[in-house]
Amino acid sequence: MKILLSETDYITPSRTIETISNNEKTVFIYNYKGIHYRFFKSKAEFNRFLNKGIEPEFAFDSELELDLFLSQF
Repeated sequence: MKILLSETDYITPSRTIETISNNEKTVFIYNYKGIHYRFFKSKAEFNRFLNKGIEPEFAFDSELELDLFLSQF
């Protein structure tokens, strides 16, 4: 995915949501303390996680795992 826009919002000092966009899609990455990452393919999927606790399809226990996934996504 060629990134054209990346924005990080701090929910708390230890929790962030990164919004990554290109011309075709926008995805979201929830970072919990830099030790657990959740990848959301849509804003609706992210909202289901926040509002109902529904886990996403993709979760990672390291930044290295996340980076490898993103390089192939």
